[in-house]
Formats: sequence, structure tokens, C-alpha cells
Amino acid sequence: MSAIRIIVLIVILTTPPVSSQVRHILGCRTDLLLESERVISQEMGKTELNNDASHVALYNTVAGVDRRSPYCASGQYYGFYKACQILGIPYKYIPIPRTALAYNVFLHGKKYGLKTEYEAHRHDLIVWKTPGKITGHIERVRNVIGGGWVDTYAFNTTRNVGNPREGDCNAIKRRNIYNPLHRMQVLGLVGFREVE
Repeated sequence: MSAIRIIVLIVILTTPPVSSQVRHILGCRTDLLLESERVISQEMGKTELNNDASHVALYNTVAGVDRRSPYCASGQYYGFYKACQILGIPYKYIPIPRTALAYNVFLHGKKYGLKTEYEAHRHDLIVWKTPGKITGHIERVRNVIGGGWVDTYAFNTTRNVGNPREGDCNAIKRRNIYNPLHRMQVLGLVGFREVE
């Protein structure tokens, strides 16, 4: 391959796409946001086999779905749910819908959130979707590195390689808010603004 082709390929792969990726922000209590992060950080490192483990059953029960369903969104919802219990506040303060479907979180943000510039912030939820399907994946930003790169809290992901939707663990991952994940395309970000 010629040097020019390699340079063109590098530019194409490293340039953020001009697409419909958007960020919407929802209101969330500061104490709930911080406590939910503490809760999910304690869930990282847990493993399972074929979505069968007590922690997976707990996330999915809280989200109202079958105990062995995919749980990337259920885990994110569980963080807010458990934080409400710890803080002694009603579940109505949870800013995302009770769901196990990442796409539902994105749609909720789009319907009820305020549109902002597309850049990652701590606590944002990155949502990917499989083209032509309702399936996808969701992860929460742990910290922002720069150039679109972030570290995330991921549920139902892989320890090493493979499809993150069919993973076997909860783990800290490095992602880019512009890049596809396996066959899934980035829909956008659902972020949070602090409210009382």
C-alpha cells in the first residue's frame, strides 16, 4: 500500500464523522449522580456466564425484565436505583427510564432533555445502536481523556475481545464517542445537569 493511501486511511479513521450524533442533558440531583457512580464503580469486575449470575438477576429485576436478559442498561439503571435507596429519596428522582434497552435511554434523553454541543462529560451515557435493529449498548463516562476518548463504566461487556453486547463482565473500558463499537453505531450522549 502506498504512503499516500496509508495517510488517507489514517485521516479517515481518525476524523470524527459528520453525522447526527447528539448530546441531550437531563436534570439530576448532584447527590444522586455521585452516589450512583459510587454504586456502579463497586459493580466493576463482576463476571457471569450466559447472563446468569446473582448480580445480573438483580439488575434485571430492578429494570423489570427477565433475569437473564442483556443488562448493559439494567446495570446503569440499577446504579441510580440503589443510590436512591442509600440516599433515602424516592425513585422518581432517577433521571433515566426503567429499562434494559439502551435505545430507550437515548429516546428518553432526546424527548425530555436539552440539546447541547456534542462533547463528552463525566457521567454522560454513551449509546450505541445496531443499524436496523433496536438492540445496542450503553456505558457511563468515568472520565474524559480528550480527542473523543473516554474511560467508561460498562456492564455486560467483554473482558478482552468479542461483542460487547454479549459480554461476560462489568469493566472499565476505553471508548471514543465518535467510533462504532463492534457493529453498533454511536447514536449520541445522554448527559446530566445538576438540579436540586
